[in-house]
Amino acid sequence: MYAVIETGGKQYKVAVNDEIFIEKLNAEAESEVVFDKVVTVVDGDNLSFGAPYVEGAEVKATVIKN
Repeated sequence: MYAVIETGGKQYKVAVNDEIFIEKLNAEAESEVVFDKVVTVVDGDNLSFGAPYVEGAEVKATVIKN
């Protein structure tokens, strides 16, 4: 399963346990961040595409460092 999220004017492909670098994320280290601008969700053969975002979809992440 993976998703494509949009933040800071860029899109990122993310999956469980991925570590990604996002510029100018306004969050403290070890805090939880919720990304609600989800463009695509892929779960096996199930595909969801937003117009522009997938309704009700969100990605939760923990900030490692800032």
